[in-house]
Amino acid sequence: MSDRKPYPILLLAGGAVALFVSALLLVSFVSMRKDSGEELCRANLTVIGMAIRVGELPNSPKWDPIGRGRDFFRNQDKWPTYQQRDLDLCCPVKNTRKECDYRGPARLLRELRNDEPMAADRVGNHGPEKGGNVLLKTGQVHTAGLNDPLWAAAARTTSD
Repeated sequence: MSDRKPYPILLLAGGAVALFVSALLLVSFVSMRKDSGEELCRANLTVIGMAIRVGELPNSPKWDPIGRGRDFFRNQDKWPTYQQRDLDLCCPVKNTRKECDYRGPARLLRELRNDEPMAADRVGNHGPEKGGNVLLKTGQVHTAGLNDPLWAAAARTTSD
């Protein structure tokens, strides 16, 4: 008969299982946080799209003097809308509060077709070699990969 007790081995095995489960939970929480940041970014662009559509339609010439690129967002107080609301112009994925993280229209809003982007994430907001979210003139927001044709269209119709 052996005097050895299996308890130390069971404790080591239990510790290894607990460590493995902890690592899985950590990975899932980090992944969920990144996904939630991308969803918040999409929600920001959705709210921006709604704020633009609350007043004069985007085809109105009253939008012409607002500006292009990020100046379009910086001049938000001049937007011809019926409600002035504070907009979050910072991408939650990038998580900086220094400047506007979205590209605005490169041309006049009325010159854009409905299926063209009027705003989008700046390159690199969601990480290197990734695309971002794109706001169409219709108000729809889509997530586009780096090689997605929509991301390429955003590069043509939006600017810093």
